[in-house]
Amino acid sequence: MTKQISDILKGRSGRKIITLTPNHNLADAVEIMARHNIHHIPIIEADSDKDSPNGRLQGIISDRDLRLHSRSPFDYGPGVRNNNDTMEKAVSDIMNDLNNHTISTIMTKSMVLTLKEDDLIINAIDVMKEADVSAIIITKDKNEIVDIVTRTDIMDVLKSIL
Repeated sequence: MTKQISDILKGRSGRKIITLTPNHNLADAVEIMARHNIHHIPIIEADSDKDSPNGRLQGIISDRDLRLHSRSPFDYGPGVRNNNDTMEKAVSDIMNDLNNHTISTIMTKSMVLTLKEDDLIINAIDVMKEADVSAIIITKDKNEIVDIVTRTDIMDVLKSIL
């Protein structure tokens, strides 16, 4: 049985794809990922309508990108948990860093992987494995963003067939 990416996307019609621009700050990305329980956000050109996912794709940012960029409160030493002043300073420094850096500073630009709805799921698996990524942006003609397919989506399909 050959399944296409469109099989994963069934039942998702009308789902709004959240996008940001390179000029948004990192705190915006953290807040949106937490609020919507998502791990990837497509980044579209800055002059696009911010409510439209159809601007020209510029990159992608993931929760992994944010984790690799951000410091941890534990970078302030082993006793940070027991010292409220040190913990407040650590959290303040981290929040300042997130507010003072734009998404463009850490987003993935060069390896933004896209596939089409009619591509086979096996192609998505090959691409994800080869590039060691956990998500692929699905596009229509003219790079219109349709959705994002993640490793979890693919595992759900595999689970349903087994």
